[in-house]
Amino acid sequence: MTEASRPRGHLPLDAMDRRIACALQVDGRASWRFIADVLGESERTVTRRGTKLLGDRAVVIAARPRARGNTIVGAHCELGQSRIVARALTQRSDSFLVHILTGSPDCVVILDSPRTHLNNLVFEELPGVRGIVKTTTQPVLRPTHTISRWRPDVLTDNEVNALLGEHRVQNVDVASGRTEVDRVDDLLMKALALDGRRSIEELSRLCGLSDTTVRRRIEKLRRDGDVIIRAIVEPALLGLPVEAVLWVSARPTYVEAVADALGHSPSVRYVSVMVGDRQIMATVSMPSEEALYEFVTHGSWLENVNSVETAMVLETYKRGGAPTSMVN
Repeated sequence: MTEASRPRGHLPLDAMDRRIACALQVDGRASWRFIADVLGESERTVTRRGTKLLGDRAVVIAARPRARGNTIVGAHCELGQSRIVARALTQRSDSFLVHILTGSPDCVVILDSPRTHLNNLVFEELPGVRGIVKTTTQPVLRPTHTISRWRPDVLTDNEVNALLGEHRVQNVDVASGRTEVDRVDDLLMKALALDGRRSIEELSRLCGLSDTTVRRRIEKLRRDGDVIIRAIVEPALLGLPVEAVLWVSARPTYVEAVADALGHSPSVRYVSVMVGDRQIMATVSMPSEEALYEFVTHGSWLENVNSVETAMVLETYKRGGAPTSMVN
């Protein structure tokens, strides 16, 4: 995958396209007929618009395996080197999200790697990245609200529940006891990582198995939460052009409550409890700076918060594990 979004500056999607994009965000493999039924629209209209969204790469459907263990890295860069650092972090196969921010740190990246790899990351890999002055490395103790759970305030709860159906369990996005994946499952996951809407027939030819067997395997991978299939879409296309990263501190006994409260907001894309003085990190997408101000000064989630540091997202180089148009 080489690109996860339309060129910079593309106009936001209209109301219908937003609903289709958000339906794909809930279930990236849902058929156009099923999406049309849930949204109460004609199948012809949904098929035409949905196909165009995918063809324009306004929406990219991709699969990824269940997280092995997230680590949040803040990179402090030499003057003028932030973009070089961001591109280098984007090239890592284990990077999931790469932002350039206002303030400090200059870049933030979420890595999906096992804890056993932490020593190499801290002592060997990060110091070797050109342009980095220093880093803060904070393992995630608990991802309370992952990107796959993000539900922008576009669809109704009934529509989301209908789309989730039997895949409701895929929202469990933490390391499982499963340690091995057989050859066929590995082939399926790699193929779906490139195109999450590949047909059963194409996947069957790739694996050399019957359509029924491949369909059953994919359903099991999703049901068990071993693979997440979702849409990657730039928040700006959904009318949410203002993105920010929040670093939140709370009394230890209130950390879980604050993180859970953040996760209930449709403006919040990601929340995790991590090691460090600021125990919570959240990423948010807002329609305006005024809305962001209201959220960080008057939000109901602030009740048990000691402090909040807000950094605006200047550029995004990777989202959902896929490089964005910034990389080109």
